[in-house]
Formats: sequence, C-alpha cells, structure tokens
Amino acid sequence: MKFIRMIIIALVIVVVVFAINEYVIKGIIYPIKYNNIIEKVAKEYNIDKYLICAIIKVESNFNEKALSSSSAKGLMQIMDNTAVEVGNILHIDNFEIDMLYIPEINIQIGVKYFSMLYNKYEDNRLALIAYNAGQGNLDSWIKEEKVTDEQSYYNLPFKETTAYWQKIMREYKIYSMLY
Repeated sequence: MKFIRMIIIALVIVVVVFAINEYVIKGIIYPIKYNNIIEKVAKEYNIDKYLICAIIKVESNFNEKALSSSSAKGLMQIMDNTAVEVGNILHIDNFEIDMLYIPEINIQIGVKYFSMLYNKYEDNRLALIAYNAGQGNLDSWIKEEKVTDEQSYYNLPFKETTAYWQKIMREYKIYSMLY
C-alpha cells in the first residue's frame, strides 16, 4: 500500500510541476495577449499569428505603452511616418499618432505594414530586415549587393538588424512549438 501511495503522490507532483511549468512558460515567458486581435489581423493579411506574436514579443514584450528611444510606439513599435502612411492606406478615420497605443490599431497598422514588406520582398526574413532597418536601407543593400542570398542576411551592415531578425525567427519557432 505504501508503494502505491508513493507512486500516486509522485505522479501528482509530476502533473503539478508540469502544469506550473506550462503556465509559467505560456502565461509569463511566451504569452499571447490580444489573441483575438492578432488572429483576426493574421487572417486578414495572411501572416502567421505566431510570427506576429514573435514580432510583438521582441518589439515591446506585449507592452502597449512601449516607447523606444527612436520614438517607435506601441506593441509593434511603429514609427510615426510609417503609421501615417499605413493609416492612410487603411483609411483610419481621424488618425492621430497617440492611437498607436491602442492595441487594435497598433496591431492592424503593424501587420499591414509587415504584409506590405512581405509582398515586396517575398521572404519573412527580408521583411523583418526592412521592418527593422527600413526599406530604403534594405533596397540600398540589395542594390549594392550587400544582401544577395541567405548567407548575406547574417552579415548585414547593421549588426542590430542581423540580431533582430534572428531573434524574431527564434521566438517564432518557440511560439509555433508551444501553441
């Protein structure tokens, strides 16, 4: 009887530890906040929702009030000029820059912008490079043959951008595995 009781207690402990670990990993380390908004926009622009989650995690760690040192705002860290351009494309009524702190608007603009980059470059990594470094920089690097193939993505002129796209792709893999 003692042996069976010890096995049952051990199994309960394993289940509890697993449940706590899953809660910590999914709920705290790799959350999906704003899931309804992300799912809706992901479907609308045909972008994998876990890639969107990875971008948001890296950009703001799901902090809708995030403000970078370069004045990028909100969940997806959108620059003012990009927000105005994409806001006009989306016909957002009475758009103001402070609206970038509204999760639904920020995600809508950020994913629309990312989808525009993806449609232009036809590669998630190149779209991420442009999202971070700017289209002008990426276009120059392509023209100057600094970005020619996948291997060149690892040696970009901006080391921050090299680390950025790699981090997002790593987070994307983790989100895809967890969920």
